[in-house]
Amino acid sequence: MLHLIMKIKIILFLGLLLCSSLILSAQQTLVQGEPTLEDRFPKRIGELRFSKTTAHLGTIFNNEIKVDTILLFNGGEQPLSIALGEKLPDYLKVELSPSKLEPGSQGIILLRYDANFRKEFGFHFERVILRTNDTEMAEKNINITLSIKEYFPPPDPTDTLISQKARTPESTYNFGRIQQGDKARHDFVIYNDGQRELKIHHAKNVCGCIKTSFSKNLIAPGDSSIATVEFDSFGKEGSNSNETLIFLNDPAQPEIRFTIMGDVWK
Repeated sequence: MLHLIMKIKIILFLGLLLCSSLILSAQQTLVQGEPTLEDRFPKRIGELRFSKTTAHLGTIFNNEIKVDTILLFNGGEQPLSIALGEKLPDYLKVELSPSKLEPGSQGIILLRYDANFRKEFGFHFERVILRTNDTEMAEKNINITLSIKEYFPPPDPTDTLISQKARTPESTYNFGRIQQGDKARHDFVIYNDGQRELKIHHAKNVCGCIKTSFSKNLIAPGDSSIATVEFDSFGKEGSNSNETLIFLNDPAQPEIRFTIMGDVWK
């Protein structure tokens, strides 16, 4: 009899625990299902709140159009007029709706990035300036980040020619030790081992202290081009390593990196 009573007590206790767990879970679900104003518009600039202030568009091809949206909320007590602060480049379109946001109301920013009109590959950082009548902070910035890659159509199975093919015997140069203010340069060779013309689109340097130039941008089959990379040590000190990124129309290797490094002493 005693054992039976103990079993009943244990069953009742476990039942209470289960009920409490279910109630707590339901309460958490209810709370999570009702996001707050701060949840929906976590970024605040003055009286204007944003769902985000940076649009990360990721990696897109140079024949693509990418669209993104940012939601707005007027958290102030006065109507806010919103307009673009400066003219935008052809590849970027921004639509604001509405142009006047009443207190407690929501708006939207539509971003449209057309990579067909962007003539540079690689990483890009864009900034959109918004002008408002917000007395707390009139000017507000929206950031856009993305990387653009060249689109290559699928190869034609009936085409017997080998496509353009870049080859670089070396990719790193150590200039040793130079005095601050001096310049170091090196010539990197880019060969075309394919049967079609190899095109060097452009270079993107990671530092303003680097300059890159080419002896020619169009490389015939079997020919080569010289990429001269120059490092200016003005304002530099100690160990330095800098890269330049070269973009080409090689489907197998559309990007190559050259590194120039060494020590700078005063």
